[in-house]
Amino acid sequence: MPSLRRKRFASANGAPGNAFIDEEIVPGVEDLLATLDRWGLCSNKLPEAGASELDRLGWTPTAQSFARGAPKSLVPVLADLGVTGPDVLYVGDTDHDRACARDVRATFALAGWNPRAAPVDGELVLQDPAEVLDLLG
Repeated sequence: MPSLRRKRFASANGAPGNAFIDEEIVPGVEDLLATLDRWGLCSNKLPEAGASELDRLGWTPTAQSFARGAPKSLVPVLADLGVTGPDVLYVGDTDHDRACARDVRATFALAGWNPRAAPVDGELVLQDPAEVLDLLG
């Protein structure tokens, strides 16, 4: 789970200055999450680090799973949500994410807004978090 917020010093007009501000790094993610009735998170982070990150972001997923030193898996998230893989859209940005989706037959969409995400030929690539809502209909 990438850090989607950052804190930086800025003046009132946005230039570097002396005020400490908190800003959304990926515009639209928080609006998307606020729109969803329920959502889950699957991360390679250790549980303590993942819980700290969720707390810092103010996010409360319906279900969450942290890797605990093993490869991450969507299975516990799906069980907690009471859904099966084919019912799920999994948005990720790594090969590990692709594998998680493939393992449970979930639809995978690449988070193309992340500059480190590298698309694979024929892959569904999202450029904006709001596109998730279009896919969910």
